[in-house]
Amino acid sequence: MYNAPTMLKILRKKGVQKRIYIGLAGIVTVSFVVSGILIGGKDDKTSSVLARFEKRKISVHEYLDSYRAVQKQAGYMYGDKLDEMRSRINFKGEAWDRILLLDYAKKEHIRVSDQEVVAWITKQESFRKNGKFDDEYYNMYVARALRSTPRQFEEEIRQMLTLGKIQEKIKENLGLTDEKLKKMYNEEKGTKDLLYAIVPKESFENTVEVTDADIKQLYDLVKDKLSTPEKGTLSMEEAKETLKKLFRDQKAGELALKQLKDLKAKMKAPADFESVLTEAKIEIAPFENYRKGIYPPGIGPSQGLENAADQLGQDQISEAFEISKGAMIIKATKVHPLDEKKFEEEKNTFKNWAVDKESQEELQKLLEKLRDKLTLNLELLKEIFPAEEK
Repeated sequence: MYNAPTMLKILRKKGVQKRIYIGLAGIVTVSFVVSGILIGGKDDKTSSVLARFEKRKISVHEYLDSYRAVQKQAGYMYGDKLDEMRSRINFKGEAWDRILLLDYAKKEHIRVSDQEVVAWITKQESFRKNGKFDDEYYNMYVARALRSTPRQFEEEIRQMLTLGKIQEKIKENLGLTDEKLKKMYNEEKGTKDLLYAIVPKESFENTVEVTDADIKQLYDLVKDKLSTPEKGTLSMEEAKETLKKLFRDQKAGELALKQLKDLKAKMKAPADFESVLTEAKIEIAPFENYRKGIYPPGIGPSQGLENAADQLGQDQISEAFEISKGAMIIKATKVHPLDEKKFEEEKNTFKNWAVDKESQEELQKLLEKLRDKLTLNLELLKEIFPAEEK
């Protein structure tokens, strides 16, 4: 057994490794300079107060340390796919969340020991040679691939494991009873027979008039997305026909939704679903055994449909909602009972999924509370990140 404090000293031992294995090439981490400030460096600007969290001051230096750590862990997680994933990660926001959660961990006495840091590091394949942990290889990896020091890297690992412990604590406190688990299972896998009606936006497109003022307003909103490799950002005149189509499509969808909302207002009883829509000459179609992820023909994945169907008991009618084709409204004609046998067969697997889902939701609630206590120095933040980027 390794002695943890001793092992951490061993991990920091200086050594020269003549070669870095090809596996290291998959871990992409760059050194970041933000608005002339080298992350990790210290000067008058980095010691300035960038934010306040309750009574605590957060310096530029502390934030940039967190920003760097988020970038490095993304590199460690995604490897050579980091560039592909970069646009999907809000690094600036993640850096703030990291600071807030680590502060929360201190107050809740959530700690990670030296032994836990050692255990994590020595288990990583990237630091092993011939099946064993190699301290020289480890030092070379940290210095050259991560462009860091072992001490700094180990502290970042401690913080990462601390964040993991927060998640585990949240999971332990969920109190996911069998009754709640069954309810979640039914929401995800339960089936219903539906009647549905669609008002296609196409039926309104010819009635939508588009003025030059409409085109100008829309162009100002979407011009950054109107570009070609050859011409770059298109002028309003070059994009005019595209803008007309976009405007008509949007307005036609709004009109289709309004029609169904007006018809819904006339439905006072379950049977009115059929009579009101039939009178308006809107086709009604059945769809049996609907469940999440299974949609009527011609309708792709629709969050609107899932949200509406989730709320319906037997013989209940949804509000009208938007879909890609226009607007839709549904009625649940039958809610099938929970398949108890199937639930028992899938219970353990489903519970793991449910715990992850619920814990993520609880984590978001915690973060929202913590974010409400954070006050940013927006002017200084703009100096650090002059260009709006993730």
